[in-house]
Amino acid sequence: QDLQVAPRSVDLNLLEGVLRPEEIEALLAEARRVAGSFSLGKDSVDGQPSAEFQLIDDGKWKPEATGMQQVLERPLRELLDKIMELQGESSQELWPVQSWIRRYAPGERREHPVHYDHKSMVTAVCSLTPPRHGSGLYVQKGPHVSSREWVDFGSAGTFAVHGWDLAHGVDVRGDEERFSLILFLKPMADIRSGSS
Repeated sequence: QDLQVAPRSVDLNLLEGVLRPEEIEALLAEARRVAGSFSLGKDSVDGQPSAEFQLIDDGKWKPEATGMQQVLERPLRELLDKIMELQGESSQELWPVQSWIRRYAPGERREHPVHYDHKSMVTAVCSLTPPRHGSGLYVQKGPHVSSREWVDFGSAGTFAVHGWDLAHGVDVRGDEERFSLILFLKPMADIRSGSS
C-alpha cells in the first residue's frame, strides 16, 4: 500500500539547507571509513540489531567521532539556533544527549518500528543519502498502519525536527542504502544534572 506524504505541521518541521553538500559528502565519507566500527547491538525499541555509529553520549562527543565532530560543528550550531526559533518564547538551550549515524543497507536492518523518542525533548533526523520517495522516515498519527505518512525530505541534508511525542518509524524499501544522522536533544540543564 502506498503511503501519503506527510504535510508540514506543528508536529514535524523540515529545516532545509542546514547541512551543506560538502558537509554531507564529508560525513558520508567518514561514515564509510568507519563502517567496520558500526555497532550491531540490540536496539532499544525492538531489541533487533541496529547498525549505528555513536557520535554523542550523555551530552559528550565520543573520541572515535572526532572526524564527524569537526564537520558538524557549524551545522549543529545552525540547527540548534533554528530549533530555538521554532520554539519561540518557550525555547530552552538544547544540546544532543545522544547522537549517531544509523545505516540501513541491503542485507541489514531495513525498518525501525513505530515508536516515541521518550529519552529526548526534541529529535532532529537527517538523511545523508538522497532520500527516495516512498521509503525512509514516516509518521503515524493513529493506532493503525493506514495512518502512516511518509516524510518528504526533498533532498539530503534536510532535517526533520519533532517532539518526543510524535509516533514515527523507518521503513527503507527496495535496494536503497540509507545513512541517517539522528540527534536526540534535551535542555542543557537536564543533561548537566543527569535528569530525564
